Amino acid sequence: MDLTKCAVMLAIATAVTSAALQVPPKCVSPMRWSGRYFENDPAKGVSALGRIVYDASERRIYRMQEFSERDSAERWAEIDLYEEQVGYKINLDTGHCYRFTLKEVFPYVEVPENATFYSESYVGTSSEPGGGVLINIWGGDTVKGHYSGSWTSDDCIPISDSYITATGGYSYVEYYDVILEIPTANVFNPPASCPRS
Repeated sequence: MDLTKCAVMLAIATAVTSAALQVPPKCVSPMRWSGRYFENDPAKGVSALGRIVYDASERRIYRMQEFSERDSAERWAEIDLYEEQVGYKINLDTGHCYRFTLKEVFPYVEVPENATFYSESYVGTSSEPGGGVLINIWGGDTVKGHYSGSWTSDDCIPISDSYITATGGYSYVEYYDVILEIPTANVFNPPASCPRS
């Protein structure tokens, strides 16, 4: 083999190895944020749009459903307080509230510890300055099932997550209009109409 061919093969091997080693480090998602969401979970009969306030530091989540294909006439809010293992579901039209026990662990919206880097992509376009957002896509297996999710590459802001369970069910959530603050902590206080015990 002549020296030129050897140099070309070495350059190609170096480029391929270098590209394979370009796995970004796992990012750390913001502990507190709020925004809007779209959720699709056929097992629960949910396909809904709404608002979310997420607080991992105190393990609590507030969701307000704005639209659901299943019961589009009903608007509700849900307050999940994982530290207390209690949740409240409030009908926003009638004010009726019921309390329930939270049995599952807090659903951290973060890149799982054992996640595998799948790829990076642009949401929007990379061909125009400011025309897109670079995201990283991670996946793997968790207690809940096979997982994949995406986060912005710069600030680790959640974009989407999905699970496929061992029984073949799935759930999918998209997050958008995310801001890195909680507009008001009052959303985590159940209304007076909610039972306390």
